[in-house]
Amino acid sequence: FSGNRINFCRLSCQLDKFGLRKKICGNEARFTFDSQGIVFQYFGQSSRNVEQQVFVWACLSVQGPCVIRLIEEKFDTHMYIALLQRDVLPHVSRQSCFIQDHFPVHVAAAVKTWMKDNDFHLFSSWPEKSGDLMPLNSVFLRVVIDVNKQHQPIHTKEKLWAEIERHFLLLSTDDAYVTDIFDSMPENMISVVVNNGALL
Repeated sequence: FSGNRINFCRLSCQLDKFGLRKKICGNEARFTFDSQGIVFQYFGQSSRNVEQQVFVWACLSVQGPCVIRLIEEKFDTHMYIALLQRDVLPHVSRQSCFIQDHFPVHVAAAVKTWMKDNDFHLFSSWPEKSGDLMPLNSVFLRVVIDVNKQHQPIHTKEKLWAEIERHFLLLSTDDAYVTDIFDSMPENMISVVVNNGALL
């Protein structure tokens, strides 16, 4: 996948920043906490052994939707389509197309069919295993930092979700912050090219 990732970044780093500001990004994340109440993002392959976790889906854009949803049921194609239908479809156009990674649910046949039937414009050239380039990746990391800065230990899932939602909404309603996130995409892509495809 490294070659595709580098080629994508080499081409996309030249995209106009005003064009990038029209994109809409969607992604998922898992959060949990340790025995000291310190919050962190969980990146493990399996989450079955992580009892106290919060799984979220969010979308972010400069000119359109910025929402975060708690996922408490199985995250399957039906749920993903429902999220796209409610939160993204009204804002998607040929210019403000949607960015997603290659998570299996995202590229399932049912999702592809729904996108085609609904004229859902997708930034389809996004390379595999490149979630680190997603604008939301930076936001999720910042949410963790901001929650832990409060020095108020988190010991329940309910409190964890409340703080994640609160800090995400604070960040996503900061127009300058969100704009900077999208404006930083070309610089991040240049870094990938310079470092021969290495993760950010």
